[in-house]
Amino acid sequence: MKKSPFTINLLPCIYFYHSFFLQIPELISDLRELIEAALINSTPVHLTPNAVGSGDVHYFLDIDMAVLGSSPSEYAETLTMMREEYGFTSDIDYFELRLKV
Repeated sequence: MKKSPFTINLLPCIYFYHSFFLQIPELISDLRELIEAALINSTPVHLTPNAVGSGDVHYFLDIDMAVLGSSPSEYAETLTMMREEYGFTSDIDYFELRLKV
C-alpha cells in the first residue's frame, strides 16, 4: 500500500528529531514550536484576526494544502492513497473522520 506524502504518523518523527535536536540545543525550541503547531494544526497567529504568519511553522502547516493546487488526476491519486492508508476502517467511519478534518 502506497502511503500518502501528505499524511504521516508524527510519533516516530518526534522521537527521531528529538534525539537529533538534543545534539543542537538552540534548535530545540524551534522543533517544539513545529511539533506543537502540527499537533493542534494551529499557531497563535491563526487565532488572531487579520494576522498573517511568516515563519517556517506557517509553511510547515500549510504544505499539505499544496495538493489542492494540483491537477485533478494528482488530486484523485492523493485521495486514493489517503483512503488506502486508512484501509482498516469502514467507509462510514473513514468518511465521518474526514468530515471532522
